[in-house]
Amino acid sequence: MGSAVERDFNIMVIGSILIVSGVLALLFGSVGNDPWWRMFDMGSLYAASAQRHFAFLPMVGGGVLVGGLALFAVPRRQRA
Repeated sequence: MGSAVERDFNIMVIGSILIVSGVLALLFGSVGNDPWWRMFDMGSLYAASAQRHFAFLPMVGGGVLVGGLALFAVPRRQRA
């Protein structure tokens, strides 16, 4: 078992990684998520269809961000 200082440092590092990962997932989660899909394309004549997408990555990114912030919000152990 490590000391309380080492545990606090490890929690801060894990929390920082989770926060950065969550922010990146929120920023890049919807990039390239085009709701239109071309079914037929011949010159100026084309047919397009709208598709419903479930944005999974931004939702996971939000959860990871909240988890990282929660690690920072946990009160530190009092040192003797």
